[in-house]
Amino acid sequence: MEVVLYQRDFKRLTELETKFGKEQKLTEEAEVRLYDRYITVRTSILIQMRNVAWAYKFAVLDNEPIQIDPLKNVQDYRKDLFDLVMKLQRFKGQ
Repeated sequence: MEVVLYQRDFKRLTELETKFGKEQKLTEEAEVRLYDRYITVRTSILIQMRNVAWAYKFAVLDNEPIQIDPLKNVQDYRKDLFDLVMKLQRFKGQ
C-alpha cells in the first residue's frame, strides 16, 4: 500500500515539476516581451520629443538647447513637453 502511495506522490510531484517548468518559461517569455514593448514605447517617445524639439527650433528660429535624454522617465518627458508648449505659446503671444 505504501509503495502505491509513494508512486502516486512521485507521479504527482513529477507532473507539478513539469508544469512549474513550463509556467516559469512562459513567465520569463512574458517578462521579455513586456520589457521589449517598454523599450519600444520609450524609444518612440524619444523620437517624437526630438521631432517636437526640432519643430520648436524651426518655428522660433531659436538655438536654445533642449536636452533629450534616453534615460529620462515619462514624467521628465511630460515636463519637457510642457516647457516646449509654454515656450511656443510665449512665442505666439509676441
